[in-house]
Amino acid sequence: GGVGGIKLLKRCLLDWVVKLTTNDGSGEPPVQNMQRDFADGKVFLRILHRVDPDASPYDPSDDALTNIRAAFSDAEAKYGIPCLIDDEDPEFWKDEKAMIPQLAEWMDKLPHVDLLDAEASAAAAMAEAEKAAAA
Repeated sequence: GGVGGIKLLKRCLLDWVVKLTTNDGSGEPPVQNMQRDFADGKVFLRILHRVDPDASPYDPSDDALTNIRAAFSDAEAKYGIPCLIDDEDPEFWKDEKAMIPQLAEWMDKLPHVDLLDAEASAAAAMAEAEKAAAA
């Protein structure tokens, strides 16, 4: 536990966010940290879009609080994820004591997304088929 546990949790959460938002089709830059990159609220929208592109299209606003409210309304309605941050505070992302449990809730409650790209997925399928044929 302690400080080491918090650092490990932060690293795990950041790795999860980076995986979900890398090459997500949003045209946004990769996420590099758990604070400033969340300031415009778009990362939350990107995560929801990656989990279910049809039900959560990526259509961000220029207003950070509008993005936050849209993402958290969507997350609560579809996945039962409570909003643990202050969605009235434009500097919500600076509150690490709220951001860590908030992201942990998202990671826990959102459906698992297979993050293999199409090429790796096709190669894995071909390897499985070859293994089955050889058996």
